Amino acid sequence: WAEAAGFTVTRRATGALPDAATTLYLADTLGELGVFFRAIAITFIGGSLVPVGGHNLLEPARLDAAILTGPHLGNFTSLAARFRAAGAMLVVADAAGLADAVARLLADPAARSDLAAAAGSVAAEGSAGLARIVAAVLPLVDPATAAPAASGEVS
Repeated sequence: WAEAAGFTVTRRATGALPDAATTLYLADTLGELGVFFRAIAITFIGGSLVPVGGHNLLEPARLDAAILTGPHLGNFTSLAARFRAAGAMLVVADAAGLADAVARLLADPAARSDLAAAAGSVAAEGSAGLARIVAAVLPLVDPATAAPAASGEVS
């Protein structure tokens, strides 16, 4: 759709790098998105405009990105409900709605910042739960059988 709309697309998965002619750089690889979430102000959740089920909302939320998504978040139903209730994401119906929402957020840095802050707050809610789980499980781990922490890992 992007090329049909006149964008010059460069895809990360092909190993191509953006150049002066690139108008859309598609970061379609696994394990690298944190770099992009930190570098950009607005994130669109892939797989959400069609009934694929969407992708993880927490990654961009934890890295200060304003979140846009389509209506199909079946893989994250309860999490999506929390984001909706907190006003922590904007839901668009289609590519035209996505383009409009991006344009509005680019023109309104305060709204973009508020959206990202709301998403960050929802993401932070889960951090306390993880800390409680780790605290409960850690005493059960037998240090003699536990794998040693890799260099740089927190033990």
